[in-house]
Amino acid sequence: EILNFDQVKCEFGCKAFNSFEDCLQHSQGLILVFKLSDENSIIETKRMYQIIEDKFIELESSPVPVLIIGNKFSYDDDDKKELVHNTFEIENLKEKGRKIRYFPLKILEEDQKVMKALRWMIKNIL
Repeated sequence: EILNFDQVKCEFGCKAFNSFEDCLQHSQGLILVFKLSDENSIIETKRMYQIIEDKFIELESSPVPVLIIGNKFSYDDDDKKELVHNTFEIENLKEKGRKIRYFPLKILEEDQKVMKALRWMIKNIL
């Protein structure tokens, strides 16, 4: 399901379940996508991720694998790997046992890289 973030309520809307909490408790993985060329998009995505992560802790639910995709709109887009890793604190999360991975790719064109990212997610769910 695609969660929609309500800026006014500062929460996610979930159509398939009665509440955001139910949605998270039934989730098997998270895929976060942001515009790689826009640093505000990276920061906003991290903020949304933190809301989800905090809710997992509040619900005492086991966290799910997280796939982070930096969507490139041109091959000239900088990778910004270091910025993304630092913003999301990926190495720190991995040290704590979280299954999290970042892929910079052009979603609509890089079929092999998209498949690699999705395979990573599926392997970690199963």
